[in-house]
Amino acid sequence: MDQSTGMDYDPATYWTTSAKNFRSSARLHLQHFLCQRTFGYLLESHVQDFVSHSQDERSGPLRVADLGCGNGAWLCDLHDELAKSGITAQLDGYDVNAASFPAPAFLPPSIRLKELDILKPLPEDLVGVFDIVHIRAFASLLVDTGVAPLLPFIHAMLRPGGYVQWEEIRGDKFIVEASGDTPGVACNTISQILQAGGKARGSDFTFIDQLDQGIKSHGGFDDVQKRVFEKRRQDYKAWTEDILMVWGEIAVHFPLKADASSAKITKESFLDLYRRAVEETEQGVAVHQGVIVTAVGRKAA
Repeated sequence: MDQSTGMDYDPATYWTTSAKNFRSSARLHLQHFLCQRTFGYLLESHVQDFVSHSQDERSGPLRVADLGCGNGAWLCDLHDELAKSGITAQLDGYDVNAASFPAPAFLPPSIRLKELDILKPLPEDLVGVFDIVHIRAFASLLVDTGVAPLLPFIHAMLRPGGYVQWEEIRGDKFIVEASGDTPGVACNTISQILQAGGKARGSDFTFIDQLDQGIKSHGGFDDVQKRVFEKRRQDYKAWTEDILMVWGEIAVHFPLKADASSAKITKESFLDLYRRAVEETEQGVAVHQGVIVTAVGRKAA
């Protein structure tokens, strides 16, 4: 437990909790929609060129893995885009928690979603078979280590010449933009609470700012490129709603007042603060995280 806030929250176990439900999945759909509006693509230009130029050389379908796939939204959109281009693909999604997986009957035959802890030894059938490995919003699992623990798995999954495409948002950064006469006091307070809790745990998201350098440091990737996308102002309201859903889920990690009367922040006090933050956003206050950092790299042949 973080003594400065009273919050009992471990980013490494957050995604495995049985409390993941339709609200969590709806938030992931919103996040995917917003990322696509921000990027304007599903496959970064270097990756798209690789797919197009290698089409005649492939003896089988394009193989794509999505790590931390959530509800498979990115894979579903990618299926549609590849189908329009006449590209045959096998799209495999992996997540430590299958709670958000759609029923297989509702997915295209080319999409398979499987439960897998990617930070444990890889099954042999996943080694050296993928043309593309996609990762998004994995940072909360890497705040103690940076990208180093995940890169060997990504590298092992890729075929020689295959690409990693990685997209991250600073989970420790909240920009509160006031509107009119509403200053956003409650939103700023929650931001400060979460930042203080992260610092107390030693969480470090700064590796995201050098995501390309982290990939380069592995030594097995060439042509590593980084791009930074500013979030569009017209999307601030939707990003605010995405963040509010995260904040609402975090409330359960604070102790009840009856169980910890001396805690600086209890579940009851946080929920009251959260209620006031929602009211501020309804009056025009926006909360966002500024930019999305993306990096791509090609496995050395």
